[in-house]
Amino acid sequence: MSKKTTFIFIFLFIILTNSVFSLSISGSKLKNKINFEPGKESEYEYTFTNAAPYTSDFIIYFNKYEGSDDFMNSFEVTPNKYKDVEPGGSRLIKVKLKLPESVDVPGKTEYRVWVKEDTTSSKVLKAVPAVGVRYIFNILYPGKYLTSKFTSNNINEGEKPNFLIEVSSLGTETIKTIHAEIEVYNKEKLIGTLKTNTLSQLKSREGGELIGELDDTTLLSGDYRAEAKLFWDENNTTLSEVFRVGELKVIINDYTKEFRKDAINKIEIDIESKWNDVIKEIYADVEVYNVLGDKIITSLKSFSRALKPWEKGPLEGYFDTTEIEEGEYPAKITLRYAGKTTVEDTIFVISEKAEEVEIVDEIPKKQIFSVRSFISSPFPLIMVLIIAAIFNIVLLLKKEKKKTNDDEAIENIKNLLKTHSKDELRILLIKKGWPEKTINDIYKKIKD
Repeated sequence: MSKKTTFIFIFLFIILTNSVFSLSISGSKLKNKINFEPGKESEYEYTFTNAAPYTSDFIIYFNKYEGSDDFMNSFEVTPNKYKDVEPGGSRLIKVKLKLPESVDVPGKTEYRVWVKEDTTSSKVLKAVPAVGVRYIFNILYPGKYLTSKFTSNNINEGEKPNFLIEVSSLGTETIKTIHAEIEVYNKEKLIGTLKTNTLSQLKSREGGELIGELDDTTLLSGDYRAEAKLFWDENNTTLSEVFRVGELKVIINDYTKEFRKDAINKIEIDIESKWNDVIKEIYADVEVYNVLGDKIITSLKSFSRALKPWEKGPLEGYFDTTEIEEGEYPAKITLRYAGKTTVEDTIFVISEKAEEVEIVDEIPKKQIFSVRSFISSPFPLIMVLIIAAIFNIVLLLKKEKKKTNDDEAIENIKNLLKTHSKDELRILLIKKGWPEKTINDIYKKIKD
């Protein structure tokens, strides 16, 4: 990260941090989901707080986020402005809502009420903080209208696939019956079929679940596609979802193949889990053979790691090529995990010209984290700023405490000098363990 980039990041961090924490809002609900009813009236109250270290003006307004314009006259926000709100000061906002008699656009419509710092009179360049309250209106569709979500989870070999279709009736009319038929394919080959349960008399804004299980077919590892045909009264909807069947296996996708002569080279082995659960303690044994391939000349073991379901990631190790001549050498990479192995035979090339490889001075005993990735991310910079701020506060408190202690010491010395000479008091203080320099400094301050 360049100095210029670092400076810009710090500048933006300070500005954005100040803006984020300089305004807050509270109330019973900051996200209101409202089912549309013609002419319905409701009231809401919120309190906002100026958390900035300065007095400021604020404006309150609303706008449409998405959906229908029919609610533009539904909001009454009072007041619409507050002037001279002191640091830490709070103010009350009231929102009156009266829904229209009809709405032209069915579905979801969202409006937001905002509190924003008024900077129209300010000449200072800064981020403008704003906080908002969401109002989400759900308007029914005319007639029958069904929404659906199809889910098929990944499984492992030997497990049965389960399928779930979540449905909601968002129309003005009741849906009498809903059911689904599901077909499972491996590529284009039909593997099995199943039927779900049936839902009856689904009224407006009601929901339900259709569930099915493929219980008479054992699926081998691989990628599958489920096609669901959803029947609801005289209508039908087709849904599609893919899922995987896992095998307890870790495969090797790629690895470092070229290494520099007479150096400690970092080797990376890119691996991928084919299992639907976490696999722990995965590592690689690497054996390098002589040119003839009949004798091991060196070996190494990578650091271990875990992989989440279907995750890809690198294994890291170090290959010392000291005293190995340039050339091509047969090698074997053996992944070890959960009592299983994956083996790949390959050729390693050792050359003085190898450039696309990371060289280190010594083999790390244990790899804690990737220094390069840590430094390149913004997280450490944020942490440094936070730690620096805490350090400065602690330092300031210590200085204040020291100043207080010094003032008390000076006052005590002044009182003692009323009954003792400076030389007598010096001897007494030295016997008590006071450094002579401290005594001299106090005497000097008293004299001044």
